Amino acid sequence: MNDRHTNWYHKLSLKVFIWVLAGVILPIALLLLYAGRSYEQYIRRELSSRTITQLDRSEEEIYNIFRRMVNISSVICTNEEFQRVLQDESQDRYHRTICFDDLVKTIEVNNLYDLDGIKITCFDRRGDVYANWSTNYNDYDFLFAQDWVQQSLQAGGYVQWNMFSPAYVLEENGQTNYVSLARSLLAPSGGGRLATVIVSLEQATLSQALGQFLYEPSDAVYICTENGQSVLSLDSDQVLDQQSLYELAENLHGHTDGSEVIQSGSQSYLLSYYTLSQPYTFNGEELKVLYLIRYDHIMHEMDRLTGRLFGALLACVGVVVLLAFVIAKVMTRPIETLSARMLAYRPEEEISGLDFHRRDEIGQLNRAFREMALTISDLFTRQRRETEERERYRFESLRAQVNPHFLFNTLNTIRWMAIIRHADNIVNCIDALATMMKYSMNRGGELVTLKEELQNIYSYIYISNCRYGDRLRFESDLDESLQELYVVKFILQPIVENAVLHAFKGMDRQGVILLYGDIEGDVLKLYVEDNGTGLTPQAEEQLHRPRGKVTGIGVGNVNARIQSSYGGSFGVRVYNGAAGGTVAEYTLPILREGDHDEKDTGC
Repeated sequence: MNDRHTNWYHKLSLKVFIWVLAGVILPIALLLLYAGRSYEQYIRRELSSRTITQLDRSEEEIYNIFRRMVNISSVICTNEEFQRVLQDESQDRYHRTICFDDLVKTIEVNNLYDLDGIKITCFDRRGDVYANWSTNYNDYDFLFAQDWVQQSLQAGGYVQWNMFSPAYVLEENGQTNYVSLARSLLAPSGGGRLATVIVSLEQATLSQALGQFLYEPSDAVYICTENGQSVLSLDSDQVLDQQSLYELAENLHGHTDGSEVIQSGSQSYLLSYYTLSQPYTFNGEELKVLYLIRYDHIMHEMDRLTGRLFGALLACVGVVVLLAFVIAKVMTRPIETLSARMLAYRPEEEISGLDFHRRDEIGQLNRAFREMALTISDLFTRQRRETEERERYRFESLRAQVNPHFLFNTLNTIRWMAIIRHADNIVNCIDALATMMKYSMNRGGELVTLKEELQNIYSYIYISNCRYGDRLRFESDLDESLQELYVVKFILQPIVENAVLHAFKGMDRQGVILLYGDIEGDVLKLYVEDNGTGLTPQAEEQLHRPRGKVTGIGVGNVNARIQSSYGGSFGVRVYNGAAGGTVAEYTLPILREGDHDEKDTGC
């Protein structure tokens, strides 16, 4: 009765309601918190990624500018006319200057390269200077004496760079920095250096190339050395001073790229940085690019979005509570119906009132209950049939045991009469028959040892030979340990009897019946094999009829008896052997003394 009147706080519907609330509201709250954090991280990663992409594009543009400088120097160094004029000692400076100017104009007129912001300077081996900018008759020998220019003399025509060097144009008073390269112009016939070409680019040109990739005018870009020395910057708001760059470079030491949020004054900035992948250095130090984006605006939008999300959460709570109540009722109602049907179940009644066509888990439960009920009903039916079979066996056994004392006394009288007349064969036959009758009428139980079953078979074969003139031979190849195992009584003799009656018809040789077997895995395998003519379809049909001459038990009944006692996985099957004759294969459990309880056997 307690199952029918469960307290309200034990009801499944209440538990489902609570589980739904806890399983929906709490995860939503955690999800929103996680989503806010994740969204912020995503924005940071996305901005940083896009920034790095922009910087990569700007780096590629700068690289193209540098490559253009190299190509300009190549055009000058490979111009055959200019080489000829420089090599001709009869040419004066005026004619060499005219040739140099014509070469520069050719580069500009033919639109080979844009020379805006690019200064070209040439020192020939006489010490004369040629340039596309006004030298104003100043002495620029100091430029030729620079270390990086002198290194180009030993470079064999290869380029030597000098990154962001101070202005060498005297009129600029050091206000403009340059990126410069130097290379030697060599005589084509191996005559040595004809001149040294210096190509310089103003820092402002690089700044313009870098500035076109900024997202907003308020963004800031710095190119600095490993120790924080700024060599190039685009910072209209002066976000970082030199001291801040020193401190920032110290914090980023050992990191090639990444992003983080930094504070500068009262503003937050998202810093994205990476190390220039191209071989650009400043006085031997690697250059790092820093990109700063205003981050407080992004956080403000994030806070607004988070507020909206939590507002939506509060609005959803009411809907979730209502849905949880409805879901709890909808889910538990069919379970309550199923529970009522299970409590009222009777094996003889048909199940009704359940929806067996549902395709969800409730439908699976309903169908499982129906299958369980059908299985229970089938088990009851099988149990009833097995009981009836056992009673029939018992009745037949009782019928065969009519007045055993009378039969034994009669056989004993006949035996003594045969002894008096010295008819020893009759005595042995009577002894064998008495042994069989004693074995058959023994009420000590239905389980016997294989040894006892063999003794009964030997008696049966002896009597059969008395009838048929010693044309049968029975052999056993069972180990002594196997003969101590227990089996159901009268499971071997029906097979031997069928072999005697049917297997040797029309044969002129002695019939041999062989019993052998062994333990295979966790079962006992026994084989009764004869050397007869084998099974015909008619013989096979007759073999399974319950018509044994002595025992009254056919092969089919033996199989049913074994399965009734031990289960459906055991039994006997008869088939034709590979070498002729018939084989009966038994599959039995392994029962030793003490392993069985005769009260519990179904025999």
